[in-house]
Amino acid sequence: MNLKIILLILSVFLLLFSISHIILWRSLLNSIKEKPNMSKGILSAAASCLSNLTMPRLSLGTLDINGPEKVRSAIHGALDLGYKRIDCAPVYFNENFIGDALQEYFSSENNNIQREDIFLTSKLACPFHRKEYVEPALRKTLSDLRTDYIDLVSVENNLSICETMPSKTYPFQSNLTFVLFEQYLIHWPVSFFPLPKELNKDIRGYRTEDIDDSDGGNNIDPSVSIHETWESMEALVQKGLVRQIGNIVLT
Repeated sequence: MNLKIILLILSVFLLLFSISHIILWRSLLNSIKEKPNMSKGILSAAASCLSNLTMPRLSLGTLDINGPEKVRSAIHGALDLGYKRIDCAPVYFNENFIGDALQEYFSSENNNIQREDIFLTSKLACPFHRKEYVEPALRKTLSDLRTDYIDLVSVENNLSICETMPSKTYPFQSNLTFVLFEQYLIHWPVSFFPLPKELNKDIRGYRTEDIDDSDGGNNIDPSVSIHETWESMEALVQKGLVRQIGNIVLT
């Protein structure tokens, strides 16, 4: 069999594969439009893994959703559709807008969704991997996302995702006043030189995008190990600030 025939067969196969996926997705989207309850079921379907906690399988990604109006439209639209999980990060530079949009939605009389119904994920930015900056970075995120609760034992929280490193298990204490975040992840397993001036939680959001700038690798701090960062994140669980910790990119 010559090369032209082989290439022709591969081309036909790829074409059929693409068409079948297009048909499948169109069918799914049409079903969701015709059956709103079905869409809510799909979006609220939960997954479980190493621990016995659960999290919704599908989440709204918030990367590149910029500006308060776009964020508001995306968050409100997603919650209206039935999304229960929202993926955030300081380096998306919109957590303050997400916090405002969530608070506005929760305070509306036209919905029955409250904070305890939503699963929030955020991440630790690279300049804050040193142990003394891990907790202040989390508290900055909590301030931006306007997350502040009393006794949230009823929140349905998740396990760490499959790439997550195993964490110690701590008893979750009730009847305490604390702030809580469901899942907190190390965004990249490499540390930048610290930028403590950016951790002013009295200023919501970030003034610049310096926390996401490696300067071609010149800002990488080789003196900070992943173990130092991980142990500091485990302390967040112990304090009741976070239910689950993990790492996104670690091979």
